[in-house]
Amino acid sequence: MKQFWDPEDSRTLRAALDRIVPADDYPSASELGCDAFIQGLIEQDRELGLVYRTGLRLLRDRRFADLTVPERDEILLEMESHPFVQLLIRQTIEGYYSDPGNGGNRDGRSWEMVGFEVRG
Repeated sequence: MKQFWDPEDSRTLRAALDRIVPADDYPSASELGCDAFIQGLIEQDRELGLVYRTGLRLLRDRRFADLTVPERDEILLEMESHPFVQLLIRQTIEGYYSDPGNGGNRDGRSWEMVGFEVRG
């Protein structure tokens, strides 16, 4: 899988994902592979990649990944109506609860959280 963005964009993306679904008794969004889920979507739709690249640059300009958790939350709340943030929230949740074959929900951990049992 070819990475669509640079390492700093990846770091910024993971920091944002983990504010949308932070770790608690269960893994955070990045720990369950939501970044890989989003990367897979971008590989299918390069225009989506441009939206992500633009949005991540907005966060990078504010040094998002280097901020404290409350500062990150403040920025995301401030940008809540921005189309990029709306897309990021939606696709983070999709990736967190998706079929693990789609790149997110590593090992079906979010399904375990909601009591969904896979019978094979």
